[in-house]
Amino acid sequence: MSTSVASQFTVAAATGGVTAAKGFTAAGLHCGIKAKAGVLDLSVLAADTAVPAAGLFTTNLAQAAPVTVSKQHLEASQGLVRAIVVNSGCANACTGSVGMSDARRMAAETAAQLGCQPEQVLVASTGVIGVNLKMDKLVPGIRAAALERHGQRTDGQVPGPLVLLDQVLVNAGAAVPLPALIERGPYQGAQPAISLRERGLRAPS
Repeated sequence: MSTSVASQFTVAAATGGVTAAKGFTAAGLHCGIKAKAGVLDLSVLAADTAVPAAGLFTTNLAQAAPVTVSKQHLEASQGLVRAIVVNSGCANACTGSVGMSDARRMAAETAAQLGCQPEQVLVASTGVIGVNLKMDKLVPGIRAAALERHGQRTDGQVPGPLVLLDQVLVNAGAAVPLPALIERGPYQGAQPAISLRERGLRAPS
């Protein structure tokens, strides 16, 4: 970004974390990938409509199934995405054709809950390498997370947005409003925000 453009922006924390922008919902829960009860291991972040998205992927020749599937989906959807489904506890890496099938099923199940195409869903996994995902845990977990996005919980807790750190999901997040872009750009009148994944930092209160 040039100095002249950067000078038009004022960076400040926005409340709401990864759902600060209108039209985004998120939920995180324990679905059973991790053995310890109550530890968050699944999250779904979704937009009400397809939105422009981009991915920053590893250049390593040994790429996990979620990386390959997400790259394919970004190309197939022309960069328009409805959701990302994220799990921790299992990286779904070095898992061969089964891992590819599992990553695609994660996207398909999320898409079914949102009413969109599987190619509009990105997938991310982190955790143990060389172990297959527990799809018997993940599939019902994705369905439950889809309900939690709208607060339809039975335990009275309020679902919150999550960020993914190495092998763990943390109930924290941050967002930065871009008023200069809104006033001068094609999104005039809208209220987008950039979500930040912070590594080891607490979200601003």
